[in-house]
Amino acid sequence: MKLHAARQARRLVQDDIREVLYEHVQQLANRAPGERWKKSKPAVPLLSVGISQGDGPDDYRVAVRISRHGYRVDTLNQVLSRHAPGVIDLRYVGRIFPVGVAPMVVASGESSVSHYLTGTGTIGCPVYDRSTGAPMLLSNNHVIALENDAVVDDAVIDPGADDGGRPDTSTVARYARCVSLDFSGEANRVDCAVARLVPGVTLKMPAATGYLYDPTLGPAQALRKSVVKKLGRTTGLTTGVVTAVEMGRFFVDYQNGPAAFEGQIEVTGLSGAFAAHGDSGSLVVNDRGAAVGLLFAVSETGVAYVNPIGPVLAGLDVRLTP
Repeated sequence: MKLHAARQARRLVQDDIREVLYEHVQQLANRAPGERWKKSKPAVPLLSVGISQGDGPDDYRVAVRISRHGYRVDTLNQVLSRHAPGVIDLRYVGRIFPVGVAPMVVASGESSVSHYLTGTGTIGCPVYDRSTGAPMLLSNNHVIALENDAVVDDAVIDPGADDGGRPDTSTVARYARCVSLDFSGEANRVDCAVARLVPGVTLKMPAATGYLYDPTLGPAQALRKSVVKKLGRTTGLTTGVVTAVEMGRFFVDYQNGPAAFEGQIEVTGLSGAFAAHGDSGSLVVNDRGAAVGLLFAVSETGVAYVNPIGPVLAGLDVRLTP
């Protein structure tokens, strides 16, 4: 299918999922029709939907991802039977978690970072405040903003708390702002936050043999089957391929509860997992070295999810160059 036709087909699949799974999702949500989802019991759908590569250079399919073990085969078949063979790219990915909140006992690799109270993640790259031009540190909300609970000027430490960092000796920045995560069931677009560097701290660009980042190229879109790389605290340099874009209505299991996401990039590692816990906040780049997105989640099967970099920069009111 052409891209336009695939997007139309995706909307039909999404409608079918809502129709077929309506009763089941309502039961999961434990709410009456029209009520908002409760934070403790969100409606977690069995399937998420996006756009993936087809067989040819201009061929696309509807990417359907199964994210829960307890799905009913008869229910899934009701959705699939409504569409012609070759329209749907079906894949099981398992539950999806932010890649930075699970405690780990590992040696630090690439530079780690966290809010001073807990966790560890990765510094994405330097960014610059659009109003003042001040240099800032970019990472995820769940890494340096405590899933919305941080207070302005809280210490951001390197190494992160799980790697032995302490606010009295390891403070490199002060939390400035985030795009708030919505745990009500409404769709999120980004998981991101920035912190102001403290006096005397200079933040270098992410760099390693085999990893190229050129901020002057500006934000880049994720293209179908494009090869991307990231440099993270836990797994270091990894290479993956974009296996779907515009992924939506999947839930990420945060400490504050599940949060729904729309419009995300799906990346599958070319040799092993693309990311692991502690890699949250890694900057994902394409083969030219242009920023593509901000890594924030990984599934039980090792499939990674990335915020497109454009909405990240816009939401935080920052840019990649001074």
